[in-house]
Amino acid sequence: MIQFLTFIYILYNESFSKKEYSIIITALVFTITFKLNFILSAILIFITLLYKNKNFKHLIFIFKICLIIFLFFLLPHFVFKTFYFDSPFPPFLNQFLDFGTSENLYHSFSNELKDWKKNSIPFPLGLFINYFNGSFSSVHNSLGIGILSFIFIKKINTNNFKIIVFFLIGIISLNFLFVQQTPRFYFLPYLISLLIIFEAKIKNQSFLKKIIFIQYIFTLLSMLILAPVSISTSFLDNKMNNYKKEFIFRYEAFQKINEIVGEDQFIIVDVPNYYSKNFEISTMILEYISNEQELKNYKNYLNQNDVSYFFSVNNPIEKNIYINRNGIKFDNFFSKCFEEFIEKFSFEAANRKKILFNFNKKITYYVYKKTKGCKFD
Repeated sequence: MIQFLTFIYILYNESFSKKEYSIIITALVFTITFKLNFILSAILIFITLLYKNKNFKHLIFIFKICLIIFLFFLLPHFVFKTFYFDSPFPPFLNQFLDFGTSENLYHSFSNELKDWKKNSIPFPLGLFINYFNGSFSSVHNSLGIGILSFIFIKKINTNNFKIIVFFLIGIISLNFLFVQQTPRFYFLPYLISLLIIFEAKIKNQSFLKKIIFIQYIFTLLSMLILAPVSISTSFLDNKMNNYKKEFIFRYEAFQKINEIVGEDQFIIVDVPNYYSKNFEISTMILEYISNEQELKNYKNYLNQNDVSYFFSVNNPIEKNIYINRNGIKFDNFFSKCFEEFIEKFSFEAANRKKILFNFNKKITYYVYKKTKGCKFD
């Protein structure tokens, strides 16, 4: 939304003061530290700023602002990422720059993110409607039918049409090449494309209003799923946290894990959780390992941090199968050190879709304690 508002401000202004330059550039830089798609769109918005203004007298000032923001904001951010993740760059850049000791791991993770989707409808139709596992229960994870509004355009009047088209072609192409083909990554170009309609002459307005009304109902449906969960878990929950247990992913399970383990312990789980009071090491990362050295690094990390418990989901530890990014199965080295079975517990899976849909699924945890002195090798 910050980038959308920034783009609108650039689009509908002919000149900018130094203060406005500072605000625009700061807003763009602050957004690029989050995700790859924000980096791509910020670059195009910055190009739009330079093209729109065409005041080369301000180039030196723009350079100074960029340098100041880099030194005081981006540089500490890059240092942090280098220290904890071996590289200051997003995973997609590592495959081109040959940077960092975990290049292959980053590359695998980048490919996994790009290929991930939960929609049976192919791209690009899948951006506007979601159907998965025989259900429309994820309909909120789509852009809706508002795209049909474009067929009602009679004449385009906007003076900024070329700039908007340039941005749309650029961002859609970059998204297609580098990011997931899921609706959330196309929300910004979708919003910007609607700027064309706002200034265009429209035919059959009465019918268009019906389309907009349907889109409104769709948006309201999404809010019915999201808003009650946020309100109930943030403001209405009681001391037992009943709403969090019902709606927040694995909240109840990790309360039980905290009860078993205590706090500030290194444990192994399939997926880390925000509500844990311990340091989780995920087994999910094994899916992205592509060579023996990366597997050795993973084992060394386990040994260095004296992992105490293993929580196996839906299967006893000896039945778990681990396959790397190349499809190669490797030995279940966990079962060697986690021989002591502690207990088993189950919870109904928390999901916000329970508000509108019948969703019943149980998750079972098998708890194992590490044998004292055992090393992973």
